[in-house]
Amino acid sequence: MQDSRGLISSQPGHVEALQAKRLALKTQIKEERKHPATSGEELKRLKLENLKLKDEIEEESKSA
Repeated sequence: MQDSRGLISSQPGHVEALQAKRLALKTQIKEERKHPATSGEELKRLKLENLKLKDEIEEESKSA
């Protein structure tokens, strides 16, 4: 099974690991929003990473 980067995923818990990473990222985004010093660029970067993980999870789920 290949991920969105063309790498082969051999770990059975790969989707679960991606979901855990995405949940941690969502928590980080919530925390960053609480701090007025957080730049808009940093939030944008975190949100884009979140969307990439979401897409990768969907692809892995379809492939499984």
